[in-house]
Amino acid sequence: MKLQSIVTWCTGHLSPMAWQRVATQLSPYFQEKYGWSIAALFKPQDDMRIDEEDLMRINEVIASLYGQTMEV
Repeated sequence: MKLQSIVTWCTGHLSPMAWQRVATQLSPYFQEKYGWSIAALFKPQDDMRIDEEDLMRINEVIASLYGQTMEV
């Protein structure tokens, strides 16, 4: 799954700054796993892809911050 589609969903369904909040919390995880910086997470390139584990972690953060999860 493309990371950009997650960013688009967060912006459209939660708030314009939702992805930045999620990315800030997950930055250490993505830095360790993929070497992605916080700046790269804030403006992901089209070739940045995530797996099921990443999606699960993103949903956990969305649930803790916003009380809902993504239906992808």
